[in-house]
Amino acid sequence: MTPVKVVFVSSWSRSGSTLLDLLLGSLAGFWSAGEIRYLWDRGVVEDQLCGCGRTFGACPVWSAVREQAFGGRRHFDVEETLRGREQDRRRAPWRLLSPGGGRAPHGDGRYASILARIYPALREVTGARVVVDSSKYASHGLALAAIPEVELHVVHLVRDARAVAWSW
Repeated sequence: MTPVKVVFVSSWSRSGSTLLDLLLGSLAGFWSAGEIRYLWDRGVVEDQLCGCGRTFGACPVWSAVREQAFGGRRHFDVEETLRGREQDRRRAPWRLLSPGGGRAPHGDGRYASILARIYPALREVTGARVVVDSSKYASHGLALAAIPEVELHVVHLVRDARAVAWSW
């Protein structure tokens, strides 16, 4: 299977990452996924609004992605995913120091195995050549770098600190 091309936007809060995500997502063949890192808590648990204007649970794209990746909502353990994400975040600095770098084994594989199912499902459902993920966190980017199903491209977005402070 051909790896999914993912543009990962790495930055800090209030950097303009959402704007860049939406701009890239408007290109032909690209699809703006938003911050996939928060898909589990903000989407699945809190059922917040999707960019399409519907709640996450009612969004036709995310419903199809969940069905494709996990066989629907009932076959998905969000608590296990959140624990895996947190464990992965805490181990990120050690992965950087390991001989394999970002491709070194991470966590116990729970979070990576879930991400490895999400991105191909996104490509299949949306028909996109490139998925844009503006999750920002380096630990999420490292998790993506370790997944063979993902061809990772990183954009490190830096905004002038005075503009960041002003936006807060």
